[in-house]
Amino acid sequence: MAAPNVDDFLRAYPEEQLRREIEQLEMELLDKREELELVQRWKHLRALEDGSQPDGGHEADAEAEGERQPARVESEGADAPATRREAIETVMRERPNHSWKLSELREALVARGWLPDDEASNHRLQVTASRMAKRRQLRRPRQGYYRLPPERRDGSE
Repeated sequence: MAAPNVDDFLRAYPEEQLRREIEQLEMELLDKREELELVQRWKHLRALEDGSQPDGGHEADAEAEGERQPARVESEGADAPATRREAIETVMRERPNHSWKLSELREALVARGWLPDDEASNHRLQVTASRMAKRRQLRRPRQGYYRLPPERRDGSE
């Protein structure tokens, strides 16, 4: 019995199907994270209503994932965006034709005091950028890179 041909295996491998399945699982994971964030926010709000102290460390969790801006790190100037989405768009409009690595965006947001420099905030930034791409507010030319679509480069909503 002959050994299987590697080339035949590689040709028959369902690579595109696997990529689609991974993409679907990633979307399901985002949905589950959103669900968890919502439950944590409800618990936080319920604790506030009851007058008890909310669970420690969940201030950022009480925010809608990817939508509301967590507390600013350094400056809260009048020009500071109210949401991570607005902050991302503001930074990206400085170089509107550039494909931004997520790490570049994070560094720019942290430097302005618009994003805390911690893992939880980095995760929230990833989720926000992914959602913006899903909603076609950003383009994802390749994994880990984002750019403004042409219709959003001039500051219009």
